[in-house]
Amino acid sequence: MLTKICDLNSDISEVQNFLSLEDIASLSQLYEMSGMPKGHILFASDCKGNMLCFKLSDCASQQTDAPVWFFNYGACTVTQVSSSFIKWLDQFNEL
Repeated sequence: MLTKICDLNSDISEVQNFLSLEDIASLSQLYEMSGMPKGHILFASDCKGNMLCFKLSDCASQQTDAPVWFFNYGACTVTQVSSSFIKWLDQFNEL
């Protein structure tokens, strides 16, 4: 997947790894201690230490399809990359 994204020079956030259930809680806490704003649940990473995540408040209020957020590790910023997880996943089907 990463090779295809790079070959096509796509704007899709590069995904290197989807986190295991065991890693989700521990890495979310570790990233918060490293500067990530509180209230995010990580689910995937790229090759640069950046993470894809959900906001806890989105999950609690919607309880269906939540927006996807990108945590830039170097800048310590979180930006929305998709209005829904389903739409975010659909981007990969279009490659």
